[in-house]
Amino acid sequence: MSACYLVLKDYAVPSAPDDDESDDAPAPPIPDRPARTISIYTKPKTEDEKLELSLSNTLITGGHFGLCNRSTGRRKKISDAEVLAKLRTIVTIGNPDRKYQKVDKIGSGASGSVFTAIEISTGAEVAIKQMNLTQQPKKELIINEILVMRENKHANIVNYLDSYLVGDDLWVVMEYLAGGSLTDVVTECQMEEGMIAAVCREVLQALEFLHSRHVIHRDIKSDNILLGLDGSVKLSSSHYMLFCFFSPSFLKF
Repeated sequence: MSACYLVLKDYAVPSAPDDDESDDAPAPPIPDRPARTISIYTKPKTEDEKLELSLSNTLITGGHFGLCNRSTGRRKKISDAEVLAKLRTIVTIGNPDRKYQKVDKIGSGASGSVFTAIEISTGAEVAIKQMNLTQQPKKELIINEILVMRENKHANIVNYLDSYLVGDDLWVVMEYLAGGSLTDVVTECQMEEGMIAAVCREVLQALEFLHSRHVIHRDIKSDNILLGLDGSVKLSSSHYMLFCFFSPSFLKF
């Protein structure tokens, strides 16, 4: 004799309720539909999803400017002409030499050179990153950097001020921090524990802000941490910064 028979042999089918009783009883409540079962095509959009949608015309999946095949999530390679067309919609029209006077060259690298300059109308000191676009292998990353910088200003981030196209060169104007990079400091002196903690706190505040805005920096290093003579600590931008949408479930640790 099977175990199923032993369990079920004393089971009696419940009798159907009388018609009079069933008519008088209130209908059972219908529970709300679980949010996870709602169609992605009809459910209301959250604020985060609205933010993602609003940026979709500028930043594609993965955070980079370009044309995206939404069925595959792959980025199509964009031409130099498309890059220049997009840059012209971002930069300020005009001659930056009429607004800024270069002073000193303070750095150079694969992406270009950095100069200190004076804003003629105010006397304010700024930094200008000058890049020859013909020598940039991934020009769309420059567009991505400018767009992210322009939309995300914070006390612990080197803030974007302006940009210009001058022939084949792109000028990006940023605030200037005279204290140099953290790399310069740690190679010249030994930082005490309290100083290290203070720098870490300021950098973490910058990262907390960027992450709250769905931006990943992806290039945290001492070269990209700049210091002001007033003690300010700021994180500089990176070509590798990207917009990335995090679902609420991903953010719940």
